[in-house]
Amino acid sequence: MDKVKRLIAALGMIPAVVVFVGAIYGILSFTLPTSWFCKIEAVKAQKLGLNAMAYYGVATNRSRSDQGQLFLLREDVDASIEHLQVGDKLRAASEVNLVSISNFGVDLYHGKDCTNKPTLEKRTISILQKDECVIVVSDEKMIISKEILDCTPGNKAISGGYIKVATTPCGLF
Repeated sequence: MDKVKRLIAALGMIPAVVVFVGAIYGILSFTLPTSWFCKIEAVKAQKLGLNAMAYYGVATNRSRSDQGQLFLLREDVDASIEHLQVGDKLRAASEVNLVSISNFGVDLYHGKDCTNKPTLEKRTISILQKDECVIVVSDEKMIISKEILDCTPGNKAISGGYIKVATTPCGLF
């Protein structure tokens, strides 16, 4: 009988613990910078999602370039590749090739003018579908120079390159 009373008392504490933990989480969400939560989400996505490289290109006024089909969900900063940070979410406007991460760091562009076109032995490992999201998981970027971007006929990109990403849900969960 005594054990039953202790068990009932212990079970009675569960709602209080849940409310306490929820209150701590609520206080931290208002006091800690949001960048912490973005970085935590990036680490979680890196462990649970598909890790790859994706091309990100932006034209003027935050619009996507012809080849860049990812757009930045955060609106408070310049959308150029140089300003992307760990934890930034990107949504696909159409299908996006996710390329093997083993290509990262490869010398992609041998020429400094339009005589040598950019080359990358792409090894597509997956295709991100329209309206699916990825999250930036590394500050490392393979930025393509403006001279090389200008070589591509019809290209409107003012900033572009490859970034390390991981698949993640677009919303909170």
